[in-house]
Amino acid sequence: LDRPDAVVEYECVRNPENKAGEQPQTESYLVDFDRFTIDTKTNQIIEMAPTGGRWGENKDGTRWFSPQKEYDYTPRYSQTEAEQLARSFIADHEKALGKIDLSKLTLESGKKDDGTGKVNYFFIWKTDGQGENIPQLNISYTQGGQLISFLNELGK
Repeated sequence: LDRPDAVVEYECVRNPENKAGEQPQTESYLVDFDRFTIDTKTNQIIEMAPTGGRWGENKDGTRWFSPQKEYDYTPRYSQTEAEQLARSFIADHEKALGKIDLSKLTLESGKKDDGTGKVNYFFIWKTDGQGENIPQLNISYTQGGQLISFLNELGK
């Protein structure tokens, strides 16, 4: 979002309902190692997530792996500080993400440590609701302050 010089590659258009004559609902683009999904009606980002790495097998039976995104795990942010990063990200990118009023949502947060000192923080803001498919906003950061992913399902 903050790299106007980035090379953007168009990936595809999707119409999840597959209804004849219906306009596509999302488009996706690749930027470096991330995929951005755009709502075609609002032109806003509804998801940013790393692309999956690719791999294959060479003729000699060994495997090859595509380059993957490297993350900053420098221990510079606590969970509370990373939450502030997430709140600032939402506020600072209103044009790209849409207006999101976090005061009307309930926050659930947590962290995941892989056992080697690499910590990811996750923040889930949910609407009031019941059942499995509660509209929510998910953001995750590394302890180094790097955005890992963003998913806005509040418009569902």
